[in-house]
Amino acid sequence: MKKKINNKFVNKILSPGRAVTGWAREKFSVLGREKPIVRVLMYPAAEQNPYLIVTKDHLERLGAEVTMLHDLDSSELLRQAARHDILHIYNIQEYQGTSASSETISQISNFYKRVGRMWFTKRMGLKVFWTLYNEPKGNYASEWLEKVGRKWMFSQADRIIAPSLATRRVMRDLYPDLTESKVIHLPHHNFDNYFPRQVNRKQALDHLGIKPKGKVFICFGGIHPYKGLADVIPLFGKHSLRDHTLIVAGSPSNKHYASTIEGLCSRYDNVHAFLRYIPRDDVQYYLQAADIFVMPYKDVLNSGSTMLALSFGKPVVAPNMGMIPEILNPACSVLFDSAGSSQLRQAMVKSLDLDLERASAEARAVCAEYSAERLTRQLINSYLDFFPDRQKIDEEAEEL
Repeated sequence: MKKKINNKFVNKILSPGRAVTGWAREKFSVLGREKPIVRVLMYPAAEQNPYLIVTKDHLERLGAEVTMLHDLDSSELLRQAARHDILHIYNIQEYQGTSASSETISQISNFYKRVGRMWFTKRMGLKVFWTLYNEPKGNYASEWLEKVGRKWMFSQADRIIAPSLATRRVMRDLYPDLTESKVIHLPHHNFDNYFPRQVNRKQALDHLGIKPKGKVFICFGGIHPYKGLADVIPLFGKHSLRDHTLIVAGSPSNKHYASTIEGLCSRYDNVHAFLRYIPRDDVQYYLQAADIFVMPYKDVLNSGSTMLALSFGKPVVAPNMGMIPEILNPACSVLFDSAGSSQLRQAMVKSLDLDLERASAEARAVCAEYSAERLTRQLINSYLDFFPDRQKIDEEAEEL
């Protein structure tokens, strides 16, 4: 009588061999195909981030191979490292949370796991790029751990990308020991054709069920306390703006804050709240319905919302801080110097005098200066700086 084989035991014994066989099969399968000019691990995965989706798309169209990494601490990082040239990290907020001791201990444990895995991937020849998009906001379980983690990442990174000159200044002030030669300025690119623009203003307003008064302002994007919505909404009950309309749209950071903003919006019949996740194809309804894009932020360093507004040809009211004054000019924007309702109100009232047709044309022209195609070409060439045997690409090529 034959003994029954324990399949789990057999699979456990054979799994390393299968992994090697799978790796060899993948390697041989690419023979005969054109070799990628560079192989990139992207973290975090791009599925829900329009900026990263556009970056990934252009990298691949230009001949790079991109693999999305869902977890920076997992064994997947080790498994993929040998098959890639670059690890490009965009956002890390691993220390956010409560100050509970159990959570702090867990985060310290995760930090040391990351140290070990990152050290090993570096020893395997992987070059590390880190786009420092924003200094993190929020409550952190351990401020010292957050600082140690960032300094350690600076030491591991071969290149640190600053999306704005303001970012370089912040880095220089907060991290004076940072090696300056590691830092390169590569601006936030536009969103190319990622968002559809197939509806006109009337179709957009009808879809949203809005019959506007006067000009239509919009606050669009994640609904967070630092974005100053509590300052801008009450302005639409006051003399200068009560004959105009405000749309507030985006996904709230938490239910309590969503309830606060929704309650505030409900006080005014000319303020319309859409506090939910807005799918890609629906973004056009909100932006096409608006005349002017408002960013009443109390704090900002780099902003994807700025590029979103410009890509739809919308003039912008925004704070004079971070990347914003580097990009916007008076022909397509009105900037205010400090957070709060007084200067914000003055800027919004001033924006009512903009020639919307000219301001829209200027907004689109500014947006075009930050071509995703051109800036991704520059990104690829910054990767190739570490591989002198590979030919760089033309950075000024026409759009694909």
